[in-house]
Amino acid sequence: MKDFETKIRNLIKANKMSIEDFAIKIGITKQNFYLILKRNDLNVSYLEKMSSILDVPITYFFTDDDIIPNNETQTDIADEKDKKIKYLRKKNKRFRRKRKNLV
Repeated sequence: MKDFETKIRNLIKANKMSIEDFAIKIGITKQNFYLILKRNDLNVSYLEKMSSILDVPITYFFTDDDIIPNNETQTDIADEKDKKIKYLRKKNKRFRRKRKNLV
């Protein structure tokens, strides 16, 4: 397995997160996260959380491939969600205006 620490750090950076934010998301302290990186050893449940948060298959951590998987699908999903949020905000504003007029 390639350097686990480098892979994790590159993924965290690619996802525009800090080490501290990432550690919190997987449910540990920053200090414990550094220990995990140093030992190059971690619990499967943490590996599953990391994989999920960083949107990579769990197998990514066991390959020699340094290429970060393409997240086009993730970007598309985020764009769709942003559009839906904008739509719902507009709908909410209209609803509030109508409600105000009824009162």
